[in-house]
Amino acid sequence: MRAFLLILLISTVSILLLLQSCAVPVNRTSPSTSGEELYQQKCSFCHRPFPPESRGMEEWVDVLDDMGPKAGLTGAEKELILKFLSERSGG
Repeated sequence: MRAFLLILLISTVSILLLLQSCAVPVNRTSPSTSGEELYQQKCSFCHRPFPPESRGMEEWVDVLDDMGPKAGLTGAEKELILKFLSERSGG
């Protein structure tokens, strides 16, 4: 019985830590933050950012529509990131 409770406790703590690692980050950007800085900051919270040239603009718009809410992006931040990506995207 003790072993079961210990395994249950360890499993619960592990799951909570895993969920915490992908929590929406607190908005810590300043008004002068560039699109590139935002892209690096917000997108690297949960994974390595993809090179801007790895996708075309249509794909980046879809990615930001999907991932923006998960990253806690505001509308203004999303626009700055899209501007940065449009200048460097693969087409």
